[in-house]
Amino acid sequence: MIPAELCRLQGELFLQPRAGDSESAAEKRAEDSLREAVELARRQNATSLERRAAMRLSRLGQQQGKKSEARQLLATTYRWCTEGFATADLQEAKALREKLSYM
Repeated sequence: MIPAELCRLQGELFLQPRAGDSESAAEKRAEDSLREAVELARRQNATSLERRAAMRLSRLGQQQGKKSEARQLLATTYRWCTEGFATADLQEAKALREKLSYM
């Protein structure tokens, strides 16, 4: 099984410009990798990895104009947090969630 973090990083790499690649094709591959990362992390009960992948997928959705879907994904991963609200990951997730709510 591919680790969730590896799928997330693969998604990040797909978003880097490459010669001969259309932006939409790169975004589709990135989105697929990030969705896989979220699912793998969920199955592995790796909440911080799930949140990181969900945040990146939400940012990609925001760029693609899928704000409602991005907001829902982020809300789902943020909702079950009960502690650690001072961590950088949770502060970033909260800021992104608020930004998506006002768009």
